[in-house]
Amino acid sequence: MSMIAFYNQSEPMLVDEYKLADPIEDDRSDIILPTHKEIVSELPNYIAHSSKKAPKQLNYGLILATLFKDVYEIAAEKEAEQPIGAEHIPNFIITPIAQNYNPDEEKPCPKKDWDEQRQRCTNGEQMMWDDTPTNKSQIGDVLIVWHYKTGVKFHRIQEIHSSATRLASWSKNVGHTDRQVIYISEQFTEMNWDDWIEIGGWARCMGTKAVVSIAEGLRRRIAGGT
Repeated sequence: MSMIAFYNQSEPMLVDEYKLADPIEDDRSDIILPTHKEIVSELPNYIAHSSKKAPKQLNYGLILATLFKDVYEIAAEKEAEQPIGAEHIPNFIITPIAQNYNPDEEKPCPKKDWDEQRQRCTNGEQMMWDDTPTNKSQIGDVLIVWHYKTGVKFHRIQEIHSSATRLASWSKNVGHTDRQVIYISEQFTEMNWDDWIEIGGWARCMGTKAVVSIAEGLRRRIAGGT
């Protein structure tokens, strides 16, 4: 039986070794996309073999939805790309900020990183953040900062810079070193949790990624923001 490799490594990681790491802290971008045929025909059987469960005992829909959620978000982000020369319509990316600090000081801590950006804003310094794994953000797009059960805040992307401009304090984010850096404005508007959920916003957010399905609704809601 052939096996599906998920990450482009010297020794590819196979399904039985795959762990659903929290992309807030471990957002790997080197995904190899399996074909639809491979997903349907091989993945459920391999998981069944590894877990010693009969295929009929597995919830294939849940397995596939969990493992490939980000795959479809990346595909949707590519579909949203705008032709050169067209009037720019703002797209959105979203980044989740953890509620608590990571107790392991050797690992990334999104809350600490965001606190640093807020302090930079207070000090009159430039706020900045990582782009998505596909590095497709453009000037004029919007970064949504997601806080669980609190709400979301909106920052305009003002400049795009190479990964060479990453802050030294981001050194623990080893999986993000190839991401371009987006310079962002101060918060220009926000949305409370209930309103966010009402327009179809995510109740769960993992990793920095594009927001496509509710982009048009977001454009209408923030129209007039500066």
